[in-house]
Amino acid sequence: MNTLITCDKPFFTWDEDNGYMRFATQAEALAYANETLGYCRKDAQHDGEWPDAAEDIRVGMVTHLPVASEPDDMGGVDFVLQPLKPAEPKGQTEWDRVYALLRHWSQRAQTAEGALQRLVELHDEPAGFVGKFGKALDEAVEKRATAVEGAIAAARDVLAKVP
Repeated sequence: MNTLITCDKPFFTWDEDNGYMRFATQAEALAYANETLGYCRKDAQHDGEWPDAAEDIRVGMVTHLPVASEPDDMGGVDFVLQPLKPAEPKGQTEWDRVYALLRHWSQRAQTAEGALQRLVELHDEPAGFVGKFGKALDEAVEKRATAVEGAIAAARDVLAKVP
């Protein structure tokens, strides 16, 4: 009996005052732990020192759970630890994840394109780079700008196909 099992609330927090609490998502667990830490912060502001409990706040993910074996001839069972099936993000498909990554990199590429354009403008100023260093910079900036423009175009093509 070594099958992956599922768990509705695989994330947890533990703190001295509230003990062990289970959550469906990591974001919920972190929010709860941060709220608990906020109470400790208020105590520290009031008392002038942090409570010891602040250092004992924990956030984690359950990796194994006990599962009962089939009853034996006498009706008794045994428990063994079984690994959890990795949690699938709730409400997020693989396409959503890819779309978010493409949007992120498209924005980063646009920022990089703007920075490269500013470098070119700096170079074009009379007080800019001159001679062989200026030519090498021009070539490097042009090569990078072409790569960035290609990445932006590819990201825009993919994003245009998103329903």
